[in-house]
Amino acid sequence: AGDQRGWGLSFYLPLHQQSFVSVLARQFPSVTHLNVDALMHQVRTLMDRAALAIEYVFLFTILAGLLVLYAAIHTSQSERRRETALFRALGASRKQVLMGLLAEFLSIGVLAGFLAALTASLASYMIATHVFELIYRPNPWLWVWGVGGGGAGIAIAGLLGTRRLLNQSPQRALQHS
Repeated sequence: AGDQRGWGLSFYLPLHQQSFVSVLARQFPSVTHLNVDALMHQVRTLMDRAALAIEYVFLFTILAGLLVLYAAIHTSQSERRRETALFRALGASRKQVLMGLLAEFLSIGVLAGFLAALTASLASYMIATHVFELIYRPNPWLWVWGVGGGGAGIAIAGLLGTRRLLNQSPQRALQHS
């Protein structure tokens, strides 16, 4: 059957000389040509898609957290109504109660965003280093969006969920609780 050994040759070809590959292919039809730039582009595209998938998981985790927060606000509505009414009856202004609620929800959101960003960063690190055997490059925007977006998102969702409490008179709120 003959000798089945294969030979390998690798060389760099500048972009402006790519027509040389066509000449080689015509003269040596049994030679296989691999464009490493195209292969690397495909690998980068795959890595970008994997990173995007992780970012979507991060986003869905934040959205799920917002839904859980909204459900928690509604289940504790009567208790919050009583607390808000007591603060108002003891002389706290509407703005002071609003600032207290904002501080509470912002703290919860920042903590949730921090934990989400930490989890996403650790998952990215593990996938990059142990699955793809690549050097991990942290994404600072993940932390900015995680902590900032988590804080702002949960603060807004929390305030939207409790806004009726601020508009209710203390006397009426205490009568209904």
